[in-house]
Amino acid sequence: MKVLMIDQWLPNQTYVLELARPLSKKVSLTLLTNRDYQPQGEGFRCKSVLESKVKQKKLGIVPYFMGVLSMYWAALLGDYDVIHVQSFKKQELEMPAFTLARHLTRKKLVYTAHNILPHEGSGKKGTERLKKWYRLCDAIIVHNEHSKQTLIGFEPSISEKIRVVPHGAYSDFKGSVQEIPHEKTVFLQFGMIRKYKGIDDLLKAASLLPEAYRKRIRIVIAGNQRKELDDTDYQALVDEYGLGDFVEFHPRRVPDEQVPDYFNGSDCCLFPYKEIYGSGALLMAYTFDKPVIASGISAFVEETDGGKTGLLYKPGDANGLKEAIERFADMPDGNKKAMKESIRSLCSEKYNWEASSAVLSEIYQDVIGQA
Repeated sequence: MKVLMIDQWLPNQTYVLELARPLSKKVSLTLLTNRDYQPQGEGFRCKSVLESKVKQKKLGIVPYFMGVLSMYWAALLGDYDVIHVQSFKKQELEMPAFTLARHLTRKKLVYTAHNILPHEGSGKKGTERLKKWYRLCDAIIVHNEHSKQTLIGFEPSISEKIRVVPHGAYSDFKGSVQEIPHEKTVFLQFGMIRKYKGIDDLLKAASLLPEAYRKRIRIVIAGNQRKELDDTDYQALVDEYGLGDFVEFHPRRVPDEQVPDYFNGSDCCLFPYKEIYGSGALLMAYTFDKPVIASGISAFVEETDGGKTGLLYKPGDANGLKEAIERFADMPDGNKKAMKESIRSLCSEKYNWEASSAVLSEIYQDVIGQA
């Protein structure tokens, strides 16, 4: 069984590389990358396609179209049984290329819907384009039952195609897991800064904390902020609420080598999200055995096993988040240890790449067997 996996961000896409390692033991796997990348000692192969690192759109448009054309020819002419698309940069340009390849060949098409709809919306045309794409695919992968039910609601006709393949915890960082001693209880919100992640709710909750807790805790918010995705001036909110003595805002991309410093130096990870289909950042917290405080949206209820790996509170309730922070700061070590044991158990049983790759290889077999 030969599989071509396509992700526009490879080789800078940890999810795909983590999944590819155990999956390559079950299928013959080739990854398309946007630049030359030769993995050492891995079971999968990589094939680079033309791409542009030029930031100016006018200068980068020709290499981008050449890259799309290269992907199209690889999907059309390559000796593969399954084409598995993980991501797009421009759906309106790339979906038609794969649609044509699907119609011209007998190759099966699998798509991972990391997000059912773009977080910032897609408009009427984008929504219809997505529906057509979902109907075209032979299988659609989602990461949890919440996403499955959301996708069924979005396009009921594809319900039989949708399969759940849980997101694994990031094993690449496991060797870096260690406790960095610190005096205060440190809470971390980590990941790209976007409006749906509820940083405004977190800052409101922090403003409600009594002085006694402000002296005992530290809150760190770290992640890249792109103005086109979220132009909120969170530092101004920190200043407005008078939180500068215990809240730190780091709006920048964190290099991979610095990621362990943030997680190892924290006690609990915060997820005050307003909505989400699934969170890679939550699985990163699990990688470092960090309990979580999360809003009780459906995806987090599922991915925390009903709150066994941390504390849940009513979504959008700043006072509820404030009380959860206080509860964790006062929590006995034994309770925190129990949460960490739940994290390890959950990752061992469900959120690991070996389990995900086993389910995915079965899905490939199923779609190949379809008429």
